[in-house]
Amino acid sequence: MINIFFDVDETLVARDGNSYHLRPHAVEILFRLKKHKYMVYIWSRAGKKHADFIVDSFGLRPYVDDTFTKPPKIDNYTSDYLKKYITALPSFIVDNGDHLFNIDVPNFKVRSYDEPDEYDIDLLLVYKKIRKIFR
Repeated sequence: MINIFFDVDETLVARDGNSYHLRPHAVEILFRLKKHKYMVYIWSRAGKKHADFIVDSFGLRPYVDDTFTKPPKIDNYTSDYLKKYITALPSFIVDNGDHLFNIDVPNFKVRSYDEPDEYDIDLLLVYKKIRKIFR
């Protein structure tokens, strides 16, 4: 199984006050990943409930296998540590944080999506990298 993990805030969504905006191409990319039989997980430091809220608010449930609370220290990538928080280990991580440089898992650091931008193409680049690695 290939497990693709996406962070929520400023990776998949931008927050504007009390409203959220889904990053361009998110539905398309999640659909494609599922079509290729990848397992897709969404996690958030704000908790599983927040991840579920985002998934349900944008109708992403058909493309998401599960949601998790993101572990406090993702740079401590050991299976024993992560298994305290999640039931599947990441094969690839998509995030906007600098901590990705400290882990031994293929990843893609997207630009922080802190405000809506209809021209954003980062998720298209993520998909290309995933397909290149896991053909």
